[in-house]
Amino acid sequence: MASTNINTGAPIRFVQYGELVIFTPAGSDDVTIYNIVDGTSSFDIGRTEPIPITDRGERSEVVLSGDEMPPQLRCTVKLNPGGLEELLDAILPADSSGQKALYKVEVDLYDTPAKTAGRKLAYNKCFCVEMPQIQTSSGADVDTVSFVLQDEGAGPTVSTIGA
Repeated sequence: MASTNINTGAPIRFVQYGELVIFTPAGSDDVTIYNIVDGTSSFDIGRTEPIPITDRGERSEVVLSGDEMPPQLRCTVKLNPGGLEELLDAILPADSSGQKALYKVEVDLYDTPAKTAGRKLAYNKCFCVEMPQIQTSSGADVDTVSFVLQDEGAGPTVSTIGA
């Protein structure tokens, strides 16, 4: 049996080279989120829930596919003057005809600081699933806001950036 090596290149860090971009529902503006707190970002892929089968206390080799689990994006950003209003406008657009406004979010994972090549995760039907939480701080820390977005689409499409 042939063996394939994967994930062998130089590691990347979202905090150093990545970008989180939110496109407004009208498609007129896009907002790039800056000042992301190190280690607070996570981007789910989405899948079906696994349902392991047991019978009389013994596990079966069969695992069923359950309900779809939508992908979520989590992030905490440092607040700055005026930044809160801009962020809230981007992640909480006005509803339309009794329905949540859905918008596109892209996560750009660049290979180097030059930002010429990498991968893009595109989530096409997002909304803010939990109300943003503002955390105040003291001392050398700064105030932050955390938010969770959910994609009602098929989960991210992955594409190549550059090269």
